[in-house]
Amino acid sequence: MGQVPYLLVSSAEMAREVTMTHDLVFASRPSLLGMRKFFYGCRDVGFSPYGEFWKRVRKISVLELLGANMVRSFQLIREEEVSSMIDKIGQSCSMATPVNLGMLLLTLTNNVICRAALGKRYEGGFTKLTREIVTLLGAFCVGDYYPWLRWVDILTGVDAKMESTAKEMNSFLDQVIEDHLVRKRDDNGSSHKDFVDILLQVQKDCVVDVPLTRDDIKAIALVLS
Repeated sequence: MGQVPYLLVSSAEMAREVTMTHDLVFASRPSLLGMRKFFYGCRDVGFSPYGEFWKRVRKISVLELLGANMVRSFQLIREEEVSSMIDKIGQSCSMATPVNLGMLLLTLTNNVICRAALGKRYEGGFTKLTREIVTLLGAFCVGDYYPWLRWVDILTGVDAKMESTAKEMNSFLDQVIEDHLVRKRDDNGSSHKDFVDILLQVQKDCVVDVPLTRDDIKAIALVLS
């Protein structure tokens, strides 16, 4: 499609060749405009190309962030958020008012993920930003497929929208990291560690051959939240 090669697989035998025999050839995702803008040049575990950096970031994600012990450590957070949701349902029932279960479940998921990844609830602005990013990631950018028509994305405004949303999210994540650094100095590491705390510790300890930059931490935290 344009300058991006596509391979259509229509049989189980060929699907096996693509996903098993020659899986490394097809392991990387195409580097699209939205991914580059929102994830700092695809420096996250979800969109970075297959290679040494991706393998190291994946190792950090699996062992440090998503391991069984880490998941169990967030049990209290899950229980608190579920209890809060049940209380809201109870209040609505006592006042005989309708309950929007879809919105409550969305809020529950958002709160659990935010507290686990970023350390506390972030409602309103953060939720709006993440929804905008999801929408823009699904937008069709002509320049991704026809580079000589890159000006079309500028003309339609999709480029400017991505740029402004990426700047807002970048400022938000910078503030999250600064809050974590201040908290770490104040409590001497006594509080429960979230994903950002662990990534900052990995960066400090240099446990990977390629040190994590602040942009790497923001990209990983964003894709996991």
